[in-house]
Parts: sequence; structure tokens; C-alpha cells
Amino acid sequence: MTLAGILPVIYATTASAATFAYMDIVKPHTSSTISVLLTFVMTAFSGIVNYIYFRYGFQVTRLESFTTRNLLIRFNRATQQVHLHRPKSCGGIVTFPWRTTGSSAIDPRDDHTSLGMRQVLHWQPALTGLPHLEIAMIGKQGHGGSELRDQWEFIRRYMEEGPESLPRPRLSTQLPSPIQAFSAQFEGLGRFFRNSSWLFKVILLLIWPAFLILGTAHWVSLMLCWRPRWPRVIREAGRPGKPVPPLTTLADYPPKVQERLLANADRWKLKPGKRPQEKPHTPGKRKPKAVAE
Repeated sequence: MTLAGILPVIYATTASAATFAYMDIVKPHTSSTISVLLTFVMTAFSGIVNYIYFRYGFQVTRLESFTTRNLLIRFNRATQQVHLHRPKSCGGIVTFPWRTTGSSAIDPRDDHTSLGMRQVLHWQPALTGLPHLEIAMIGKQGHGGSELRDQWEFIRRYMEEGPESLPRPRLSTQLPSPIQAFSAQFEGLGRFFRNSSWLFKVILLLIWPAFLILGTAHWVSLMLCWRPRWPRVIREAGRPGKPVPPLTTLADYPPKVQERLLANADRWKLKPGKRPQEKPHTPGKRKPKAVAE
């Protein structure tokens, strides 16, 4: 949207205004009242276009490039805290106690609905004291509920028992690898592909250019992103003599955000209801049956 629509308009208006102003200054003998008026109009129009874009449109188009690559999550076993790293427009950086963390991958009866889903961690308002629910989707898309439950059990054992009883996890690179870009299109579908018919596999071979385009675009988007950095108080948390990061409260949000959160706080509470009053039943008059003579 930025490259194809907005930047050409800004370039055309700015270049036209600069060209007219250059001609009036360098070659004043060729200028006239109409050319000076046209220069003024183009300069004003260019200024209006740039002001509107940078005042209102940039907040939307900036999401296309040079944004954070990941919404990071950090588990600190020493302080028993969980930290979420997000842009300010998406909630900012928050800190919760580990004991208030819940997972969506607990009940084995939900395994059949977890194909292609991610691990969802949630923090309920009743436990955090905040007037809203917080969630975070972590990891890759799972092949089923059992895989998500194994991932949650790994996190729980690390936080509650320590890393000694756990296998060493595989580490991935933080560089924009093309392998990550292309493999993301097939997350959670391994079992489905293996069990699919040969006809479906032939169809996938026919549409491989679409996967190539999507993977390439994903890789380019990764290269246009920047990896966020944790604040020092969170990076050094748990070390000897270092302070423990404070937990997130409602006062950490801007006043306008606090008003909106409080205005919708009742949506996260169970409200005692009242059974609707039953209407008295009035039986209708039955028509007399015809008596055959």
C-alpha cells in the first residue's frame, strides 16, 4: 500500500512543487503571474498531502515495514515472572506472576480442535487485578493437542522444577532465515500432508508457485523488521543484587487507556442473572369435534 499508492502521490506532489519553485527562483524572467500562482498552489497542496499522511496515515502504513519481528515472551525462573514484549500500540511491555499464567492446552478432550493452533497463554483479570484479559500465542502451530500439552508441560517444569530434568531445547537463529519464512506456511500440517491422498499431493505440486511467492514475501518482510530489545531491568532480573521488575498494574497505562479499560471491565465479570418471568399459560378454546350422524 505504501509503495504502490502513498509514496508515488507524495513524490509527485513534492517534486512538482519543488520544480515550479526552482523555475521561479532560477529563471525569474520566464515566470508569470500564472506560474507563480501555480507554484503557490502546488506547494500548498504538497504541504497538505504530507501533513495528512504523516499526521494520520503514517500510523497505519508504518505497520508494513520496520516493525518488530516478534511479540516476545520471557520466562524468568529466578523471579517467577513472565514478561510480554509488544509495541506500545499492542499493549506494551507487561509483567505477570507465573502463578497467574494459564494455558489453553490442558484438557486432552480438546486435542481434536488443536490442529494448526498455537499455544495460548492467558492471564485472567481475577488473578492479575487488571480490568481486562491478557493473552499471548507462542511457539509454532501444533500438529495436535498432545504436542501443545507437551510444550506447556516443558514450560511448567522449567518454571517450577528447573532445567535439570528437561532435555536441551533446539535453538533457532535470530537472523531472517529463508527456512523460517518458507516453513511457516506448513506449520501444523505435517500429519495432514502425510495422511492425504495422492491427488491432493499432486494439486500441491501444481500450486507450488503460490507457496514460492508467499515464502519470498515473508522472507522480505522478515528482513524489513527489527528485533525488539528488553529493558535493562528485565534483562538483569534474577541476578544477585539486581532489582525485581514490578508487576504491571492499571496505573502503568496512559489515562485515556485506563478509562477505556475500566469502561469495559464489566465484560470480564460474571454477572448474576435473573431467570425471566414465565408468562401465564392461557389455553386456547378448542373447537368442538364434529359428530358424525
